[in-house]
Amino acid sequence: MNCWEYKNCAEEVFKTCPAYPDSGSGCWMLEGVKCQSGEKEFSSLDEQIACCGRCDFYTHANARDRLKPAGNSADQEAAGI
Repeated sequence: MNCWEYKNCAEEVFKTCPAYPDSGSGCWMLEGVKCQSGEKEFSSLDEQIACCGRCDFYTHANARDRLKPAGNSADQEAAGI
């Protein structure tokens, strides 16, 4: 899921965000994202990172990643797992 879908961002907001169209599942790794549906602009990367740590999408995405088994399915198939 992309952040703009999860956060229900308006099209005019997400289409101008640096996360669109390829980085919506890891928006916290990009500087200058349109956080909080475009309402929040950050004066520094440190400020952005602090906000991302409190973001419900960040929490959701990282919880999902912690539940995945190590490796991907192609690696597991090749290993016979």
